[in-house]
Amino acid sequence: MNVKNGPVKLASIDIGTNSTRLMIAEKKRNHLKTLYRGVEITRLGAGVNEKRVLSSSAIQRTRLTLNKYKRLIEDYGVNETKVVATSAMRDAKNASLFIDEVEKKVGFQVEVLTGEKEGELSFLGATYDLCHVHQPILVIDIGGGSTEIIFGRPGFAEKFFSLDIGSVRLTEMFIKNDPPLESEIYLIEDYINSIIKGSFKEIDKRENLLCIGLAGTITTLSAISQKMRVYSPKKIHGSRLSLLEIERILNYLLSKNLSERKRLVGLESERADIIIAGTVILREIIRALGLKTVLISEHDILDGLILTMDC
Repeated sequence: MNVKNGPVKLASIDIGTNSTRLMIAEKKRNHLKTLYRGVEITRLGAGVNEKRVLSSSAIQRTRLTLNKYKRLIEDYGVNETKVVATSAMRDAKNASLFIDEVEKKVGFQVEVLTGEKEGELSFLGATYDLCHVHQPILVIDIGGGSTEIIFGRPGFAEKFFSLDIGSVRLTEMFIKNDPPLESEIYLIEDYINSIIKGSFKEIDKRENLLCIGLAGTITTLSAISQKMRVYSPKKIHGSRLSLLEIERILNYLLSKNLSERKRLVGLESERADIIIAGTVILREIIRALGLKTVLISEHDILDGLILTMDC
């Protein structure tokens, strides 16, 4: 497809370990106007860390969501759609079965991204409209199965770290009690630091580093901090979280059991079981890099995908 005159409607779908997300936008050159952005908690990666297999129920949940998204895409008159999958699909031995089923029953072709490609697209999406920023940028994208950390400057990513420390993965690995025991949190902290140890040597001494946080864990923490009863992307985008605020929210979450967390203002009930592990991931990365605040962005891999589509 190559549309020279006027904006074109494009869609991107990100099939993650925890959620499946859709963005529909008008694109003209490198300018995006978001028409629709949606998320469904499909938990495709449930149990994948242990069994390395996508369950039939997880496949069905995700396929039903993709069918819903296909109808939305048709209603919006989208010209082209790009569908990608990330950590759970990289790990699952039966990923090809899911890909074949989606192609046959939904009509989407699914590309499984490498961790590096995932990070590259997330960085592009998070920074494409930051041409006025001249300082070095660190993007943190916490997913259900992995966390991508990318260092660079607007338009150019220099270093990629794709780490198997996602919120679903670590919840399944370490949390057996409700609320989690202090010892379980210590185990998560130790595991995270064993993974990231030595990874940040090239960036941990950079001065004037702008840290940008993406995806559900981080945007949810901002919503909790703002006591947001109705999620507002405009209020999330550009908000900031300090390390002290992240620690305050974590301690608050740890004081609640799952049923209590499901009722917290700003927290989706479907995310309540994994939010603690996700928050620990963010806190430990921020600590390891010696940072004090993170800038929250609503622009992410979905934007990056659309920006790379030819039109």
